[in-house]
Amino acid sequence: MLPNHSPLTIAELWALPTFLRLGCLEVLFAAFERLDRSLRPPFAIDDLPEVAAERRIAIAIIATPASAAQDVADRLVAAGVPSILNFAPTVISVPDEVSLRKVDLAVELQILSYHEQRRAGGTSLTAPGGQARSASA
Repeated sequence: MLPNHSPLTIAELWALPTFLRLGCLEVLFAAFERLDRSLRPPFAIDDLPEVAAERRIAIAIIATPASAAQDVADRLVAAGVPSILNFAPTVISVPDEVSLRKVDLAVELQILSYHEQRRAGGTSLTAPGGQARSASA
């Protein structure tokens, strides 16, 4: 914990997922826009099957808005990509033969923040429903 900073409250922990999704996505979009165009994918999404076969793509990462994630997953499956890591804030479906892992960075950070607050010791947390409990319990 940083000096002169108190641990996050339970209310702040509950707000983290929304804040992080919005804040992190904005930072990622801004960073991507600043990248040199030569670093961007040199192909259209319609060329994905040929590119995936040519480059032998084994793992793809989905980092799209929720509304586009399933379509991207469907295209990756159709292109023969066998493993997908999903960072999109939604659940997607793929056939059983495709390996799929979902990562929610906001939830992971929320969990780490909760454990850090507990490690700080003795801070009273208010659980959902209003029941107070000790963070060191």
